[in-house]
Amino acid sequence: MRFIYPKKLRHIYVHTYQFEEYDRKLCEVTESVIKEINCRRILEVAIGPGRIAKYFVDRAYDVYGIDIADTLIYDCKKLLPQVHVCISDAENLPFKNNSFGAVYCYHSIYFFPNVELAIDEMLRVATPNSYVLFEFINTAAQRETKVVKRKYLPTLSNLTQLFNIIFFHKVPTFKYLFTKIETTITIEKITSYLKTKSNVSFKFLGFSEVMSKIKTVETKDTYINEPRILCIVRKEEKT
Repeated sequence: MRFIYPKKLRHIYVHTYQFEEYDRKLCEVTESVIKEINCRRILEVAIGPGRIAKYFVDRAYDVYGIDIADTLIYDCKKLLPQVHVCISDAENLPFKNNSFGAVYCYHSIYFFPNVELAIDEMLRVATPNSYVLFEFINTAAQRETKVVKRKYLPTLSNLTQLFNIIFFHKVPTFKYLFTKIETTITIEKITSYLKTKSNVSFKFLGFSEVMSKIKTVETKDTYINEPRILCIVRKEEKT
């Protein structure tokens, strides 16, 4: 998720948002997918306060996480001290190639300024024959898109956080300072981008399919009524 977290947004994220039924189903689908490859070392991009990560920690996964907001990294460390977390930009992950058996990013990718670069980074750090999973708000579902179009100006606390990030953590994050929070992702855009990759296969699951824990379906012609879409990307072994 992006760097500039207004105080109100963080308050909602930490004190109001809880681990919902959709999150549990999302985790169950994720676990069923990564069990196929028998991996235990996983990475959560935009880990936030650790709500999703806790599901996997409780099941003895070796969880790593990054977030660009130092406040949320602090919250995550308090909740899950055993998780390996650090401040980082999703578009420049601080890990070597082929480091994780699975990489996932939930409730966040639609905040990234460069979604394609973030996907590239997740694929880079994923091992061959592993999975990258991310979900996004469906722009075709109008009831969802209207609630995420906002613009926030930086506050003094935001600027202080920016100073700390740049000078102590060396993360290039000026691009986040005045960026809009809005949905810009479509199935067509993701499909078109992933088709340029020679070593991946992918599929989509709609919100209703996630809630039903369906993991193997034919891609629909339309997801017009699905408020959220899960994309499951398989990184194949290069030949």
